[in-house]
Amino acid sequence: MGTPSHLVQLIRSLYQNQEAIVRTPYGDTDWFEIGKGTRQGCILSPAAFNMYAEKVMRNAGLEDSSIGVRIGGRNINNLRYADDTTLLAESGKDLEDLVLLVKKESEKFGLYLDVKKTKIMSTSATTNINMKIDNEDIEVVDDFIFLGSKINRDGSSFVSLSTFSLFNCLSKKMAGETPDDPNGNENSEKELRKDDSDQTETNGVTSDKLVKLPISRIRKIIKLDPDVSLASQEAMVALTKATELFVQYLSREAAIYTFQGKRKTLQRKDLDNAVERTDTLAFLDGALE
Repeated sequence: MGTPSHLVQLIRSLYQNQEAIVRTPYGDTDWFEIGKGTRQGCILSPAAFNMYAEKVMRNAGLEDSSIGVRIGGRNINNLRYADDTTLLAESGKDLEDLVLLVKKESEKFGLYLDVKKTKIMSTSATTNINMKIDNEDIEVVDDFIFLGSKINRDGSSFVSLSTFSLFNCLSKKMAGETPDDPNGNENSEKELRKDDSDQTETNGVTSDKLVKLPISRIRKIIKLDPDVSLASQEAMVALTKATELFVQYLSREAAIYTFQGKRKTLQRKDLDNAVERTDTLAFLDGALE
């Protein structure tokens, strides 16, 4: 990987002889040793995991593989974000080869493929793909959620209404207002459409096309800080886009627990689980109470 040895030793020292306890309503457990996993809340954890995953992919030889799709003159066969991996191929056989290759190398590093969370989507209307991993069929779908956006087999994508509803709840809570009833999706949608309309009138067509969340709501949150009295239009658009990306990420992480619970509606407990179990969201611990 080319990482200097002194940095490797420094990071290794953070993980040597780690111990932890678990707090329960009945008291703390005894101290126990941690054998694997990244440190909760540590800013190095995302980078450490990315290096770990990168090593797996390099050992699998994906960079040198001819399997993939040509995009901008380059061969692309994998897209990765944290522990989410998307493999790309031009045929079902090539895709199966990629999956088995990555699965084999991942298991050498203690990472295992969750077949129930693995989906296949084909952009060809005439191609039927059937694939088995460990004698289990991998589900073929017409769309899937990737980084907070719903990707359809025709190539189109959009941010689901649940993402906007979640933003509505979070932003109102931050602004000290009473969030809408979580079951009142229709009211939330109407308000968001009104905000979008106000945004177009206030900020013009250009900024409205750059972001999907209401800039007026972000401006209201920013004004809660007494040290920030003015913000340029360019800054508002950038901050709104950053908020949009964050809400998409938080929604995606929380949706994992929604799906695990075999539910269609994202609930507060899903957010709590995401914050508790995702290193990059540890800073939100207690913030939503």
